[in-house]
Amino acid sequence: MQSTVADVVSCAVAELQAYPRNDIDYKLCLQIHDAIMCIVRNEHVARFIDEVLPACMVQAVPIYPTFPDGRPQGTGPYYLGIDTTVASHWGVTPLPDELEKRGISYKYAGWKPANDGLVHEEAYPKKIWKDGRLRSR
Repeated sequence: MQSTVADVVSCAVAELQAYPRNDIDYKLCLQIHDAIMCIVRNEHVARFIDEVLPACMVQAVPIYPTFPDGRPQGTGPYYLGIDTTVASHWGVTPLPDELEKRGISYKYAGWKPANDGLVHEEAYPKKIWKDGRLRSR
């Protein structure tokens, strides 16, 4: 299975490199196993996540199951899902006010509405962004 994912990610990287970049500015930086890191201009983040990634990493890379000898099983195509996040620096999830200054919706960085504030379970567990600051829940 891991070989399949590696092959699919390699195909997705090729699609990202070939994607017409007429008005979306991004650069491929790094591939680590099943993850791809890109640098994207702030004003292009939404379109990159909503348009480019699904086109290149999901729709353009169908998976057709085969038997161990390589014969098609006759099922599929199947597509892998994608999970995205926005970081200001390696491994640093920006706070909602920083995202707002950059013109990026909080949802692209993994923040979710909860209890009259925003939460990010992975980066800031047991915290809530409320009234312009990070607080304990």
